[in-house]
Amino acid sequence: MDTLDAVIRGGREAGRWRMFLDRNNQARVDGDFDPDVCELIEQEAISYDLDRNVRNTRAIVHVVQEYLGADVGDPGIVHGDRVEWCWRPKADISAAEAVARELVENGARRPDIWIITTAADVVPYQTDAGFLVTSPRFAKGLEAEHVVVCDLPQQYDDRGLAAFYVAVTRARVTLHVVASRDDKKRLQELILKQVGM
Repeated sequence: MDTLDAVIRGGREAGRWRMFLDRNNQARVDGDFDPDVCELIEQEAISYDLDRNVRNTRAIVHVVQEYLGADVGDPGIVHGDRVEWCWRPKADISAAEAVARELVENGARRPDIWIITTAADVVPYQTDAGFLVTSPRFAKGLEAEHVVVCDLPQQYDDRGLAAFYVAVTRARVTLHVVASRDDKKRLQELILKQVGM
């Protein structure tokens, strides 16, 4: 906030600036949530609710609501493919790359496909097959036509929820989630937690 204050003509108080925030499970993807900064912004800000989701299809919005209980607005892109759950013994980057290859075989353009691993803060790189691999930290705020999510969180604590939320909300057209049996169990527990059981 000090840097923002220094670079705006007139500072934060007298200058003109905009900040767009999503309160849904993202605060811990890149660093820690600072409640003091949040309080400062809330005091200075005029708040607007943006209730139209212009990135995700109805199916993706449904997954986000079901698993994370997050309100991501009404989907602007109403139609779209259903979310594909790809059950694999190992749900890692190589399994995700196999799914990405199938997408290319079915007509998707290779540059339009991202593989997002939630396991670590992976700096974006290209696989030998030409697929972009990234992590929620670097994908936050961006979007791709097709997203393949892998390496699901081992724990759905604040950081795990944030990583999963950002990963599954990057897709505009198709979302594939590569998961193992253990992932399935943790996801089922997450749904039960959302419904209060």
